[in-house]
Amino acid sequence: MPRFDPSTSRSPIPSIPCRLRLCALACARGFAILALFALPLNKPAVVVGLALALVGSLLGADLRARLRGALRDPFVRGCLLWWAVTAISAVHAGWEGDWRQLSSSRLWLFCYPLILASVLTDARWRWRALAGFMLAATLVLAASYAMQFGLLPQRELVAAAPSMRNTVFKEYTQQGLAWLMLGSMAVSIAFCARSRALRLAAFALALAVLVAVTLLLQSRTAYLVLAPLIAYWLWRWIRAHRSYPRWAAATAGIAVAAVAVALVLNAPPVEQRLVSSVPDEVRSYRDSQAPTSAGVRLRLWQDTLPIVAAAPLFGHGLGQWRPQHESRTAGEADAESFWFGHPHQEFLLILSEQGGAGLAILLVLIAALSRRIATLPDPQRGFFACVVLIYLSAGLFNGLWSDFTHRHTFLLLLACIPALAARETGAEAAA
Repeated sequence: MPRFDPSTSRSPIPSIPCRLRLCALACARGFAILALFALPLNKPAVVVGLALALVGSLLGADLRARLRGALRDPFVRGCLLWWAVTAISAVHAGWEGDWRQLSSSRLWLFCYPLILASVLTDARWRWRALAGFMLAATLVLAASYAMQFGLLPQRELVAAAPSMRNTVFKEYTQQGLAWLMLGSMAVSIAFCARSRALRLAAFALALAVLVAVTLLLQSRTAYLVLAPLIAYWLWRWIRAHRSYPRWAAATAGIAVAAVAVALVLNAPPVEQRLVSSVPDEVRSYRDSQAPTSAGVRLRLWQDTLPIVAAAPLFGHGLGQWRPQHESRTAGEADAESFWFGHPHQEFLLILSEQGGAGLAILLVLIAALSRRIATLPDPQRGFFACVVLIYLSAGLFNGLWSDFTHRHTFLLLLACIPALAARETGAEAAA
């Protein structure tokens, strides 16, 4: 029997259209990673990256197979379900006379995970997208430190808004939450890193984030989110060191963390922004209806309750909180001082626009997402759990879904969750 000679066997040369489709798919993956890289940097670049990724995906090779795989992704399915809820809410708003909401990005952004899943088809590409976000957030962190030490100039608007000091591209709450996500990824990597050098580098990055959030930005929302994040990682530490003789090390770690928390909470910026100013702002609002930061939130939450009560089951429709609020408070004294685009509370906004039915569906989706994250290997499990925790805790005091940067950051990062955790564990470790 003649032997097989590899030199005489040649793989078929792909045709020019096939090569063009492969090139289009490669470009789509690059643009998807660019969109994640641009999240902490530039809003238009995020949209351009996603648009080019969509074009490349439609022109790329194996479109049907990639779309079938994307539609099997649990996170994509959840986003499409919430897109359907939001679309019904937009039609509801249109039925009441506001058809503009059908073109709102708050509606169509829930199709973005389908775009990413169709091009970031395996764990390797999703890791690269997350790495792009981490790199950009780290560059912003370094630039903020450079601003603090006078190596880079401050933004011009600092003269009118001192709270924007040491911010680079975003306002201080947006930048602070992005940094907390960066720090969460760093701690997640440190928890499972086998290399001592990598573990120390990851912890150093997490410490740099903690100091920057505490001292450089002074964002109240970031301060309040720190507490549940620290509690989560303490819980993870205790679970990892329950067995003796590691219990002594775990106890020492908890003591060190407790000291760090005490130092953070007693830092002058934290004391000024939370301990001292919040009670003063509440008193000013109570005594003279002054539109302080805390007073605005109290007033908006109070004003939102009647809006929710008027349509408790299905709400008033997408984008209708603001016109409802303004029409109901137009005759009150100093009403315009309390007019904002959202009620500074995520779940009150959803209750007022999608009603109790919409909020129930969202909470079910978040619970299903949390169960999904619990099956992931580290470091993805720790990172994505922190992203969900940041959303839930920050949403208690701020509006996230109504803000372009917040909603795109949370949605695009969560879209990088591995599609099949059980099958991709080996690939994740290799990546």
